[in-house]
Amino acid sequence: MKKLIISFLAFCLLFNNACAEGLSILCTLPLQALGQGIVNAYKAVSGAEVTLTINTGAIIRERIRKGDKFDIVITTRGDIEEWGASGQLSKDSATGIGKIGYGLGLRKGYPKPDISTVEGLKNALRGAKIIGGSEGSVALGFLEKLQKDLSLTEEMKPKTKVFARGTFPKWLVNGEADMVVSFISEFIHLKESIDYAGPLPKEVQSYVEFFAGIGSTSSKTGEALKFLQFVNGQSVENQFRTTGMERIR
Repeated sequence: MKKLIISFLAFCLLFNNACAEGLSILCTLPLQALGQGIVNAYKAVSGAEVTLTINTGAIIRERIRKGDKFDIVITTRGDIEEWGASGQLSKDSATGIGKIGYGLGLRKGYPKPDISTVEGLKNALRGAKIIGGSEGSVALGFLEKLQKDLSLTEEMKPKTKVFARGTFPKWLVNGEADMVVSFISEFIHLKESIDYAGPLPKEVQSYVEFFAGIGSTSSKTGEALKFLQFVNGQSVENQFRTTGMERIR
């Protein structure tokens, strides 16, 4: 009987610890401000415990490749679809969150260029001494495509510097680069540290869709579904408006 009681108490302790940990959410860096705002709002109305971990997309991919445990992951649509097909996410749990366009960020004090036209954007890129990008990032891939579309690849090659993954915005804040093409949401979140020239002209603008999925090994599927329903509700519209995120229509 004593062993049975001890075993029962041990089970209760493990169960309570698991509950206390709450939802574990991995979120990609461009959605940092949105993710934190929504998590805070969800905790306020639900009383649930939520742990939000912000990483670059490359680091999240590495963590999932190594088998790290999580309940929800929020990142680019392509990654979510890939992990859903491979069984790393629960079947049919992929949920659209929103989309973000690109803008031009500047180191503090850099003269703000007019990029409202394609020609203005080309002149701005040509005027920079160094344009930075993070290794393995979606934004760096877009920058390379943008330079090609603007017939600037060869001209800008000596000016384009790739920094180690996970180091943005340190190198821009420190003045190691003059500018960066990246997600609008990042510039809004980092407005105290860097300057923002504005969104790219519509002729060259592109949007990246962000989705969420529930981990196939999650033991909190019910709570995860409630969270995703909350994300797509009207009560968080203000978080979308203030972080540069647009709904997927």
